[in-house]
Formats: sequence, structure tokens, C-alpha cells
Amino acid sequence: MPYGHAVPFVGREGELLRLRSLLQEVKSGFPRHVLVEGPGGIGKSSLVRHFLLEHRNELRLLRASGDDNESELSFGMLAQLIATPTSFSAWEGSHDPVSAGLQLLDLIGSLQDNGPVVMVVDDVQWADVPSLQALTFALRRLRADRVLTIVIARDLSHPRLPSGLRRLLTDDQTARVTVTGLGVADMQTLAQAFGAGTLHLGAAARLCHHTRGNPLHARELLEQVSKEILADLSHPLPVPRTYTRLVLGRLAACAPATRDMVAAASVLGLSAPLHLVAQLSGSQKPLAALDEAVEAGLLVEHPRRGRLSVAFPHPLTHAAIYQNTGIAVRADLHERAAELTDNELDRLRHRLRAATRSDGRLSADLTFFAREEARAGRWSSAATQFVNAASVAPSDEERARRTAEAITALVYAGRVGEATDLARGLPLSCPPDIRCFALGVLEHVRGNASEAVRLLTEAWQRCDVAAHPVRATRISEQLAILWSMAGRGAEGVRWAERAIGRAAEVPSLDFIRLIHLTALGCDGRAGEALAMVRVLPTAGSASTDELDQLLGRAMLRMWTDDLAGAVEDAGAALSRSEGRSVPYRVSANCVLGEAEFRAGRWDDAAAHTAVGASLAEDSDQLWLAGIACGLAALVPGARGLFPEADAYVTASAALATNATSITYVAYAHAWIATARGDAAMVVNALAPVLDLPYRDTCDGPGIAPWQDLFADACSRLGEYGRARAVLDAFEERAADQERHSSLSLIARARGNLLAAQGGFDEAEICFETGLRHDALVDLPFDQARLNLDYGIFLRRRGTRGAAADRLEAAHQVLERLQAVPYLTRCERELAACGRVIRSSSMDPRSGLTPQEHAIARLVATGLSNQQVARELMLSVKTIEYHLGHVFTKLGLRSRTALAARLAAQEP
Repeated sequence: MPYGHAVPFVGREGELLRLRSLLQEVKSGFPRHVLVEGPGGIGKSSLVRHFLLEHRNELRLLRASGDDNESELSFGMLAQLIATPTSFSAWEGSHDPVSAGLQLLDLIGSLQDNGPVVMVVDDVQWADVPSLQALTFALRRLRADRVLTIVIARDLSHPRLPSGLRRLLTDDQTARVTVTGLGVADMQTLAQAFGAGTLHLGAAARLCHHTRGNPLHARELLEQVSKEILADLSHPLPVPRTYTRLVLGRLAACAPATRDMVAAASVLGLSAPLHLVAQLSGSQKPLAALDEAVEAGLLVEHPRRGRLSVAFPHPLTHAAIYQNTGIAVRADLHERAAELTDNELDRLRHRLRAATRSDGRLSADLTFFAREEARAGRWSSAATQFVNAASVAPSDEERARRTAEAITALVYAGRVGEATDLARGLPLSCPPDIRCFALGVLEHVRGNASEAVRLLTEAWQRCDVAAHPVRATRISEQLAILWSMAGRGAEGVRWAERAIGRAAEVPSLDFIRLIHLTALGCDGRAGEALAMVRVLPTAGSASTDELDQLLGRAMLRMWTDDLAGAVEDAGAALSRSEGRSVPYRVSANCVLGEAEFRAGRWDDAAAHTAVGASLAEDSDQLWLAGIACGLAALVPGARGLFPEADAYVTASAALATNATSITYVAYAHAWIATARGDAAMVVNALAPVLDLPYRDTCDGPGIAPWQDLFADACSRLGEYGRARAVLDAFEERAADQERHSSLSLIARARGNLLAAQGGFDEAEICFETGLRHDALVDLPFDQARLNLDYGIFLRRRGTRGAAADRLEAAHQVLERLQAVPYLTRCERELAACGRVIRSSSMDPRSGLTPQEHAIARLVATGLSNQQVARELMLSVKTIEYHLGHVFTKLGLRSRTALAARLAAQEP
């Protein structure tokens, strides 16, 4: 049998049956993910290939394979999935895994029109990180898609795998197919295929045991050993040569020109254009050499993007040849390859592979390239190049500097696990300020705020600011974030201004201006901060720094009751967030979602806060995850969707490690308990907020309004003194800053407190005061709660007509918001007033889920299904699935009818 013959496919019936079963589920409209795992050479790829061959006429296939030599090429794996040069340009322009993930969702959606889609990613551990992050984002958003995703991996512990993808692949919902060694019967079949005849049971069992069922190793023996020896149990089997020796033996039998070409190909990667391989090897007759290499099983033809390329038939083949090419020859080939390429990334990669010692010039070039990547928002690429620069740095100190920059970039790229490993590997001779900075950044992103402040403060004290301005600025940036999050606005302002003062010297200060503005707001200087950014360009023409300020202005406007301005600014900032760091993207979604929540746009708010929470979780941004999850719990909590709300609160509870996250998580917990009517739980939930030592964030009017929830709960429990103390302190600050939203909440809660104590006349004055403040802001739910509580108060005083008027006003808003617990209470009170309310068909009891309602509302505005999918970050098929349910439940047949129904119900 010639060397080029592949290992025949035998056995694996159980594994094939599992894949076929999963495909049937997919055909029914249920997306499934499957992890195919096992050691190298065991037959994982062969199994998947055979499965695809069985179903080749009924599937749309997207296929890609990781390549260690292309792991630094951002979105290289996604480019393989789409497989056409015209489409590739779209991926090349995308620097943001979220946007790339949305593009992948679009592609998957369009392919499903012609049948189920199978998406295969082989050797996932070698794929580039941005592609894997985009893949993770897309897979988490498949809901009603006919998509079977097959991920082939040797080891899920590889540090390059994003933790979000690792969690997805190990989730209970992901099927796992573990490929093990072949059994005895399968070994008999394999022997027949290789011309060894029919092995008797004992001989097959011996071969199976000897090779541990590995098909590649069995092939070695079947090719080396005669049929007689294989069948003769008295004759010991020889120890099989390693696969490497087998490959090298085949290579040695080739002509020198072929050997040179195969070695050159190995330097260029798992695959490369034939003309480039020929140039590098100096081959005058590349086709003849290729024929011999193919016959020997060393290379295969690999047409790619319209040109003839060559590839290695198996990664183990490539590794055997590359690793056994002499070091000097390999270095020389890499040097020549660097001269042949026009691509700067490829040139640097080859120069790095050619380096056999430290190289200051190469380190400087890699550092320059990394900083340019950071400026463009390509954080994953920047991190890799900083690591590479460190590997060839001429001194321990220089290596430590580049490593510190790499850690920051890895954090921004969402690769926190790799950043942690890198920090642990800092050399013992690392300067103390660098070590403290690197460890401080990690403690920060992992949510250990107090330890992060200690380390970064020490880093600042030890840093020579004049000699190392970049490091000093990065330290200032981190401390600004930490102090702001810790509830120390003045400290946050001071450190932010230090960082901004040196911003021109740093590749990218991703959102320091946002931190500066919000720190001013927490310090009670919101008016001053707003004056600084009163005039900003539109999002379309804004610079990176101005977009940063736009998002900061959104938060300030939200805190100062300008909700329309806050929604507009945050929406504009989010629309231009492609290419920004993961923390920025999380922040943009959360700010927009919170502003929409306060403005009564709850369906939009639910969508954006859910995306923020998902992004924070996927990228291990623990310092933001508590806030994001807390905000994501607000809409389902107020709507009585308690399992969903509780899941967010449970996820965020362990992440509340700084004053801001503690406040938002406690607020969300108390918010849900309020909707449940559990006063004791409200008080317990807010206990951590009362114990915070630094209170600029938690006590700031307009920031996280927990005080009225606490006072209401205390009033219900008869703890009137505690309620009054919190309200008095909060009212003083709110009055000083003229926060009408906060003063309205205080008036409502104080009215309830006074009513509980029997002070009815004073209570009525408080409720009327609340109405006057409410008239100056547009906070639908807060207004509805005020009308609800005032109506209840009036009914119990016997003023049923005035009470019913208040309750009806509350009911109209609560029904629109689908705030079921409050709506139920309102209807009960209205019934007691003798009023009967006819709920519209779009109230919570009409049967629409929150997601269906969000989709229906967006469709009614005239958006296409694809546009709705983009808005909600879901697949088109998911939108189509839910929209079909909307039409069925409402008895409608057209988008026009849906728009008319919703328009008729708008307040």
C-alpha cells in the first residue's frame, strides 16, 4: 500500500449514532453543540469527516481548523469558516469579537434557508482568540436555529481558549463525544484494509493492546510487519516506531528538492500557497516535488481562496517535520520567509521564529506594532505581540515592562486567565513597581479591590514617573477606576486627572475620561462635569476620547434626571463601540440599559443589560459583572419573573467586592424583594450598603436609589426610626443637588412612613410634594409607584374617588411596563374602589413572553428581522421563531397589523 493512503475509517458506530441523533434534533429546530475530544491521532477528525460524508447532500457546511502558525492572525479562523475572498474583507475590517459574532450569526441565519447548518471547528486550541470569542458570542445566542456546532479539541485546558467558550463546551447542554482507541473487531477490519488478511481474535487483541487502539500507531505496525508475524502470537511484535520516525522515514526517501520543499512548507504553517513554498525552498519544479510529497503522504493539495496551496494531512505530520528540521536551517528559512512577505504581522512572526537569542531591535519592533494594535482597539493582537516582545527583550527589566503591558492588553481583550498565568511568571529580578502594577491589575479585574489598591499604590510610589511615563499613566488609570468604584469620588478625580495629563504618551486610555466624569458626579460635582462636556460632536464624527466623554455624559445625564439625553448619548456611544475594549462594551450596554430602564423602555433595557451581563461573564470581567448582573435583574424583578431575576442576583452576589458593585447588587436584591412584598428580605439585602465605609456612590442622589426601598421596608416592619434616619440624610443631599427624582422617591417613602405612624395629614402633604417633583422629570415607573401608594393611602382614608383616579393612572403605566406584582396590587385596590379595569391584549396575561414583546415592539417600528436580530443580539432564526409565536398568540397575520395593535396601546 502506498504511503499516501489514509487510515481507513472503521468502527465508531456509537459515536456516529450520537452525532446522527443530534443532527435530528437540529433538523427539528433545536441548535446543539457537541465537543469531540480525544488525544492526537485517535481519529477525532476522521469521525467527523465520515459523519459529514454521510449527510453531505442535506447540510450546509462551515468548516475551519486552528493553526498554531496562524494563531496571531485576528479572525483567521472565522475567515476559514466563510471561505470566500469577497466575504473575507468584512472580517478583516472587524476588530471587535462582538461585531464579528453578530456577522457570524447573520451568515448562519442566511444559510439555514437551504437546510441545516453544520459548523465544524477542528483543533480549536490553536485558533486565534478573537475568532474564538466571536464564536462563543454567536453560539450563546442561538435559540431556534437549525445549527449543529462540532468543536474538535485535544485539551480544553489550553490557556488560549476563552473561559466563556470553555464553560460553554463543558456545560450540561453541550453533548460530549469522547473518541477512544479502537476495539478488537475494529482492529481486525483495519488489518484487512491494509492487506494483512483476516487476523484471528488473539492476534487482533494483541495488536489492539500493543497500540492502545490508536489507528495511526496501528497503521505503522501494519505497514512494517508481515502478515505472518502479526498472526504468530509466539513471535513478539516489534515496538512501533513513533509517528515522527515514520514521517521522517518517508521524507528521507524523497528527492532532495522534495525534502527542501516540505521543510519550507512546514516553516510557513499547516498550509501555504504553493508559489510561496516554491520561492522559499528555491524549487525549480514545484509541481514535480509536490507530486512526490503527496505520494509519500507528507503533503496534500489544498485549494484556498482561488489559488493552489499545499497543506499537511495532519498536524502531527507538520509537527514532526518542523521540529526535526535543523535549528540552523529552520532559522534561515524563517529569515528568508520574513523577506518574502509583505504582511508586517507575518514578517514579525518569522523574525521571531528565527531569533535564537535576545534581540533588542526585534523587541522594539514588536512593541511598536503592539502599541499600534492597541491604538486600533485590537487588544488580543496587541497582547500577543507584547508577549513576543518580552520573549526577545535584551534585559530582565525590559522583559518585565513588556510583560506588564501584555497583562493590561490581555485584560482589555477579555483573556484574564492568560493574564494571570503571565503575572505568575514574572522574573524574580522584575522591578518592584512593575510587579506591583501587574499583580494590581489582575486583582482589580478579578474583583479584589482592596488588594488591587494596595498593590497599585505601591507601584505608584516605586515608579519613576519621569523615566516611565507609560507605566505611571497606566497606574493612574487603574487607581482612578478603583477609587471611583470604591465610592471615593475625590480620589477618583485626582487619579483620573493624573492619567489624562499624560494621555498623549499612552497607546490607548480606553475609558479614563468616562471615569473622570463619573468620579466628578460621585463627588457631587455633576454640574461642573456636565459643563466640561456640554458640547460634543455627533457619534459619527467623534474621536475615541470624545466617545469616552459621550458615555460619561450619558451617565451624568441619567443621574441628573435628563433621561432622554442619557439614552441618546449612551445609544450613540454604543453604536460606535466596535473595536473598544471588553470593559468599555460592557459599560456602554449597561449605561444604556439602565437609562432605558429609568425611562420606562423596559424591553430595550432588558435586552441591553442582558448583553452587558453576558459580555462581562464571557470575558471574566468580574469587577463589572456584579453591576451588570444587578442591572439585568431589575426588569425581570419588577415584572415578577423571579426565577430569571434571582439567577442574576445569585450570579452577582459573589462578585460584589467594591462599593459600587456592592451597592448595585444589594439594590437589585432589595428591588426583587420589594416586588415580592418581603420587607425583612429588603432590609437584609441592603445591610452591606449600610456598612460601606466610603459612600460617595451609594449615597449619591440619582445613582442607585436604594433608600426609599429601605425606608418602605422599615416602615412595614415598624422600625420607624431607621426609616426616618435614612430618608433625612438622603433628602439633605438630594435637596442640595436639586435631584427631583430622588426627592420624589423620598416624598413617597416619607408619606408611607407617616401614614404608618398615623400622621395622615402630613403624609398627604408628602404625597403631593412627590407629585410636584414628579412633574419635573419623566420616570414612568417611579410615578406609577407614587400614584399607587398615594391611591392606597387615599382609599384607606375613605376618599375612594380620588383614590381610584390615582390608581387608574398607576394602572395605565404598570400595564404598559408589565410590572405584574404591582399591577396585581393596583387592580386589587381598584376593585376595592369599585372600579373595573379591562386589561388590553398586550398586558402580561396575553401570553407574550418578555422577549416576544421586545421583538414585537421592534418589528412594529418597521425594522426588518435582521435589524431586530442585531438590536437584540440574537440570530435571525430566533427572531423569526419568536415572531411566529407573537402572531399566533395575538391572532395577527401581518407586521402592519402588529404595528397598529401596538400603536393603539401606546400611552
